[in-house]
Amino acid sequence: MISRLQNGVGAAVRAMDSSHQMASGTVSQSQQVQQALENILGAIGSIVDQNQQIAAAVEQQTAVAHDIDQNIVQINRAAEHTTQGAHQTEDASRQLSSQVMELKQLIGAFRV
Repeated sequence: MISRLQNGVGAAVRAMDSSHQMASGTVSQSQQVQQALENILGAIGSIVDQNQQIAAAVEQQTAVAHDIDQNIVQINRAAEHTTQGAHQTEDASRQLSSQVMELKQLIGAFRV
């Protein structure tokens, strides 16, 4: 009977030892999982930071593109005004040339 009791206690000890080893393995794996999750969390934080930097850069580029667009519109308007001024100058030059011709004819009439 003592022998059976000793055998039973030995089996219980081996079972507890096995359970302890399994628990230790589970703790080790849990620590590895925790470390992996912390690494993932850090990577996600880096991605979020990069996305924020990209969003800020896109916003700045949009503002610059808008400014460039406005400058192009202003340049186009200035070119249109310059073209109109050139046409007015051309018309005035033609009128002046015509008046010069008329003056020459009038002056020629007074010559003896």
